[in-house]
Amino acid sequence: MKKNELLVIYAYAKNIWSSFKLPEAEEDIKMMNKVWCDFLSEYDIDIILSAIRKHSAESDFCSISKIASLCDNIYRQINNLIIDEDEVFKEIRNAIDYSNCKENFQKLSDFSKEIVGHQAYLAKWALEGNTAMRETLLRKEIARTIQKKENERIVCKNKSLMLENKTKLPF
Repeated sequence: MKKNELLVIYAYAKNIWSSFKLPEAEEDIKMMNKVWCDFLSEYDIDIILSAIRKHSAESDFCSISKIASLCDNIYRQINNLIIDEDEVFKEIRNAIDYSNCKENFQKLSDFSKEIVGHQAYLAKWALEGNTAMRETLLRKEIARTIQKKENERIVCKNKSLMLENKTKLPF
C-alpha cells in the first residue's frame, strides 16, 4: 500500500462502519496514518479492501490488527503459502502405494515431499499393517512441520521489520 492510498482505505472503511471516524487533530491524523501504514504497508490495496470486506462481515467495529491479520491470510492464500494440514494428510495418504511409490512421490507437492522425505517411505508405509498408528504419526509430523514453517516466516518478517526500523532511526 502506498501512503496516498490511505484516503481510499479510510473512505472505504467509513462507508462500511458507521462508527469509523477520522480524528480531527492534525497530530492524531498523523499517528493514525502511521499506525495504518505500519500494519498494512506491505499489502496491495486490493488485498486490504478484501480484508476490510471480510472483517466487516464478522464485526461491527474496525480493528486494524484484525484487518492486518486477514490481509496476511489473503496474501498467503493468493501466493499458495497456506498449508492445510488435512489437505497435506489426504495427499500423502493417497500417495501411499508400494508399486507406484516413485511416481506418486514425484506428484506430491514440495511440502508433502518434505514431510515424506523419500519415495521409499511410501512403499514402506504401504507394507505396514497398522494404518491408524501411521496416520497418527503422519498427522503429528505435518502439524510440527507447519508450525516450524510458520515460526520461520514470523522470525523472517520480524527481522525484516527490525532492519527496516533500524534504517529509519536518525542516529
